[in-house]
Amino acid sequence: MRKNTKSYLRQIYQYDEMDKTYLIDVSLDNYKEIFNDWDAAPIKKKAMNPELETFLEDSSYDLPLKQKVKIVFAVPEHIKDQQIEIQHIDAFKNYYRALIHFLNREMNINYRKIFIYIFLGFSLIVTSTLLSNVSSTSLLLEILAQGIFVGGWVLLWESFSLFFFDMYDQRDKKKRYTRFINSKIIYRYIKK
Repeated sequence: MRKNTKSYLRQIYQYDEMDKTYLIDVSLDNYKEIFNDWDAAPIKKKAMNPELETFLEDSSYDLPLKQKVKIVFAVPEHIKDQQIEIQHIDAFKNYYRALIHFLNREMNINYRKIFIYIFLGFSLIVTSTLLSNVSSTSLLLEILAQGIFVGGWVLLWESFSLFFFDMYDQRDKKKRYTRFINSKIIYRYIKK
């Protein structure tokens, strides 16, 4: 990482020299702020508060993927409850495991689409070439051959686009979610 970037990041995020990790600080008034108020699921399956999720995602994009992060939840000391904290850490990590599960499913669908698009694309291009080589070429047959040829290249482009653009974003998200799962989560207590 370049020195300018490093010093800039250390102005925004605290850095733990011992662990070589950046700290993502989150201030909470109570433990319930971690999760979505509308979600009635048990604590292990709760959805994260959308604002917190956006904040963590933005922070994750600020910090290079190679850097470890530590998430620090600052809560008022008078509400300290280690049992709730253990449950919330587990629920937090489960949430990101679920996101990875859904992302893997979406990536598998995209891999299938890529295979189908490549197969159909080459099939259409071969069909177009065979139609063009028919000795009694009529204008209608030539237009059909050209349309099939273009359709084949469009399918090949779509497979290329899926693999190099969409799948890149999905792989990047998966790495960031994995970093959250592997990150250390600690609670800091604030006296009021």
